[in-house]
Amino acid sequence: MGSVQNELNDIYFKYWDNISSLIGATNGLSHPLLISIPEAYLSQKAKLLIVGQQTNRWCGGSIDDLLECYKRFNFGEQYSSPFWDVTRKLEALLEIDPFAITWSNLNKCDFKGRRPSKKLEQEIYNKFPVLNGEIGLLKPDIVLFFSGPNYDSHLKRIFPKCKFINVSGFLERQLCRVEHQSLPFNSYRTYHPKHLRISKREENVLNKLKAIIT
Repeated sequence: MGSVQNELNDIYFKYWDNISSLIGATNGLSHPLLISIPEAYLSQKAKLLIVGQQTNRWCGGSIDDLLECYKRFNFGEQYSSPFWDVTRKLEALLEIDPFAITWSNLNKCDFKGRRPSKKLEQEIYNKFPVLNGEIGLLKPDIVLFFSGPNYDSHLKRIFPKCKFINVSGFLERQLCRVEHQSLPFNSYRTYHPKHLRISKREENVLNKLKAIIT
């Protein structure tokens, strides 16, 4: 695991000056979400990567500080929110040990706790294009994009020419498989868990994911 983390850190170092300059020039832009791989992740029978939208404010500091922040946060262990409640249910449904996953975001930085503007979103990606590299090193068996259809244009920017494949019983905007050479077969995009809960689709989507993945 150490060598994988070292390679991941190398990717972060490669683009660190770029994103640091953007953060310094943009009041309200958070530091990026950097992955610290849990020891148990690589030993799971199914390795799960959750990809959200962006953080709701995040830690600051050096690369080492941000890795430590990720480790302390431990996938929302101390939080009760739809995002992490649904993640816990997924771990159980897919028979993955609690907190033995990885988590990233389409937007590696937030702007004042929210989604950056379209222009800033593009600039963040240009300065810090690391999600593909994270996936290449983590080698997840399952990738779940909890980003919802409103982020599809940005998802397509990160994964050019990706295809959205219909899942039986659901509209594309509700649940679809994301097909791209950088992604494992079991890659799906659905609503953010808060919307899943509000729209009362949480149980249906989770049961469908279990049925088609396991």
